[in-house]
Amino acid sequence: MLAEIEITWGVLGFAYVAGFLTCLAIAILVAIYFRAMLRPRIKELEQENEACRGNLKIYADAFEKMRVTPPQAERVPQPASGKT
Repeated sequence: MLAEIEITWGVLGFAYVAGFLTCLAIAILVAIYFRAMLRPRIKELEQENEACRGNLKIYADAFEKMRVTPPQAERVPQPASGKT
């Protein structure tokens, strides 16, 4: 038969801390696992991002070359208001 354990605040506190640390350890292990699992995909996305930035630079340069500044409108002297 199991020996009876007197449940005190110390026992409850120990169980609470032990449970918290166990959950924390499991969460850390799961995070490490998913990071290791997703690392190849992250590298692939970074390469895609660099390629897109290169394309964006090409398009921005082409746009700058195509942009035409409108001719400056000649200033027409306006009559002073109130004077005829």
